[in-house]
Amino acid sequence: MGEISYQDLKAYLKQIEASSDRPPAAVHLIHGEDFLVRTAFEEILQRLLPDASRCLNYEPLDGAAAAIGDVVASINTYSLLGGAKVVALKDARLFHARETAVKLLDSARNARIDGDLPRAAKHFLAALAQLNLSLEDLRTSDRSTRFPDGFDAGADDVWIDAILDHCASARLSVPSAGDSAGILERAIENGFPKGHHLIITTDLIDRRRSLYKLISEKGIVIDCSVPKGDRRADKEAQAAALTDHMRSILEPVGKTVNREVFLSLCEMTGFDLGTFTNNLQILIDYAGPRQAITVEHVEAAH
Repeated sequence: MGEISYQDLKAYLKQIEASSDRPPAAVHLIHGEDFLVRTAFEEILQRLLPDASRCLNYEPLDGAAAAIGDVVASINTYSLLGGAKVVALKDARLFHARETAVKLLDSARNARIDGDLPRAAKHFLAALAQLNLSLEDLRTSDRSTRFPDGFDAGADDVWIDAILDHCASARLSVPSAGDSAGILERAIENGFPKGHHLIITTDLIDRRRSLYKLISEKGIVIDCSVPKGDRRADKEAQAAALTDHMRSILEPVGKTVNREVFLSLCEMTGFDLGTFTNNLQILIDYAGPRQAITVEHVEAAH
């Protein structure tokens, strides 16, 4: 079927809704920017399994903890009441490679700085799995030598101790490498029962992997990635993503903003879609019945 961008998602959903000749894909892989991934996931889930039946025919699984054999078993098991069924593998680690360990470690450190220890632990454990390291390996005095080239833990690496302590108290362990991707590949090749769907979300992907190629051939890949750099092209891509997202929020409620308001919001939040959305919703509420949101509204609400 192929790969589409986040901007193409609504068109895809309309196509499969309007045409019986194009049923929804059995497998959806969503990757990239966390906020956009979560938004795309909810839209696809709502299309595949409306709220009325979701509680019985929907099974979410933690990609950092669930065994891939359990995922395959679930997708091939019929629900008690029959009909459509959706299994979601969230925050999957199937596409991580050793080269992604640096990115995972950076994500772990950033999550720790943000105070989100559970998320920091997920990224940290996934990185250790790619590096074939144990938690005990990181409690030694020479742990800096165990990190991959290109990663600097920093002179003050107490953030690592905080994550290690969290893993110990929560009884978390490094996931087994295994052949999870191969098991899932064979399941996709064999096909799922009619009306059964698998949705996979992940932050990082490797397009060279055979599992990725298989899903893009048999299912749909939704690319929600946005460059995070400071180059001009990166900034333009970030602004475009924020603009599209803002439009999707404003149009349904009949609100408008001019460029000055948009730039003020960007200055307040940077490229953080979650914070941007929250601030925009505050402005919508503050504007009340007025159609146009102005800079005065931004200043007053701030």
